Amino acid sequence: FCLSRGLGDVYKRQTLTRDLTPPNAPEEAPRSYVDNAGSIQSDRSTASVTDDDTPALMVVRTHLTDTPRLYIGGKQTAAVFDPEAGTLSPTGALAAGAAYSFTYTLTDAAGNESAASPQRIIAIDTLAPALTLSSDKGVLKAGETALITFTFSEDPGSSFSWNGTSGDVQLSGGSLGPLSGSGLTRTATFTPTPDLASGSASITVAAGLYTDAAGNASAAASAPVIALDTLAPSTKMSNFFLSEDTGSSESDFYTRIAVQTLSLIHI
Repeated sequence: FCLSRGLGDVYKRQTLTRDLTPPNAPEEAPRSYVDNAGSIQSDRSTASVTDDDTPALMVVRTHLTDTPRLYIGGKQTAAVFDPEAGTLSPTGALAAGAAYSFTYTLTDAAGNESAASPQRIIAIDTLAPALTLSSDKGVLKAGETALITFTFSEDPGSSFSWNGTSGDVQLSGGSLGPLSGSGLTRTATFTPTPDLASGSASITVAAGLYTDAAGNASAAASAPVIALDTLAPSTKMSNFFLSEDTGSSESDFYTRIAVQTLSLIHI
């Protein structure tokens, strides 16, 4: 371009550097992330699931001269970069119940943006794990047992236990054998307390006794009511009568009739 100036004007030369070369793409995925939510927290988590809906991804080493940009599912997402911690955090919460692909790019001072890094996939899970208790019988009498089934929405692993005498189950009205099975379904046999005229069994699991992989604490659960009657009826003969008592009175038990019908009074 050309500038026309007067004789007294002083010209100053401006040097412009043309930079059309983007930075090299990051060679590795976000190395880890900061989890600041729930019972499981870490400043260097590499777990594939988290209950933190704004995980701060560790993207760079120190002395970074380019600006990182966060992409989720291939779309650029508003994020905050902390140069001291080396973290890149989405500014808005991510919806739970889904897995997300996180990548990032580097943009230099001239505005050139690199290709994306490899991805790190992280699932967001903020839902408390649920447990359902069921019984194959609703009423138990003497000598009977019930099969109690524990159905989990997420596998609790070894964080949930019951060995027949201690663990994560609370009960009354009888005893519960050790759990068998693994994964989402476990079973145990309930035996009612003997000699109960009436009552009901209580089998419960309190909230917060175990966690899922993301660190969400469990919800409470209870079995349906099981009615109990394990007291056998007692029979006591208080009196009996002959159908034909021919003695001096109707209750002296003297008779000349060989074939009799006895009438019993019992409780």
